[in-house]
Order: sequence, then structure tokens, then C-alpha cells
Amino acid sequence: MQAQHDNQGDKALSYIASHIMFDDPRHGKTRRHKERVRAVAEVLWRQDPNMTISAMADDAHILEVACEGKIYSKETIRDWVKDLNPTGGKGGRPKKAT
Repeated sequence: MQAQHDNQGDKALSYIASHIMFDDPRHGKTRRHKERVRAVAEVLWRQDPNMTISAMADDAHILEVACEGKIYSKETIRDWVKDLNPTGGKGGRPKKAT
């Protein structure tokens, strides 16, 4: 069952990533990659709401499919997807109990 779920997710991610296009010759590729990364991130977070932004930035679907192999820094990918994070981006060290 898990393999079937993963296969459906892969198909959805590939479809989303391949159908986002921009015509702007100067910034079109970067804008396209940003929109593709955001679309793939939404699907990945629906599958695993606890996935961290750091794990998202290292995910093969993001790097190979959405970015078409172009290398972007983790900070760039983080900036592109942080507002989509279902946990609200509340990471880091927990507050000290008093």
C-alpha cells in the first residue's frame, strides 16, 4: 500500500512540476523553479506535515524535479517555502519551563 501511495505522489509531483511555465526570458527559469518548488512542497507537506524545511530543501523531488537540477542554496529554498509550512515554522529549541 505504501509503494502505491509513493508512486501516486511521485506522479503528482512530476505533473505539477512539469506544468508550471513562465515566459520571462530574464527571470523565467528562477520564477518557474520557485513556483515548482512551492507546488512540490505543498504535496510533500500533505504527505508528511512534520517534514522540516531543511529536509524539504534536501528532498530529491525538490532538487531534481522542481529545480531541474539547478543548485539553489538551502536558504533560498527555505525562503520560497517557509510560509507553506503546516507547523508554522516553529522549530528550534523549546522555551524553558519556569
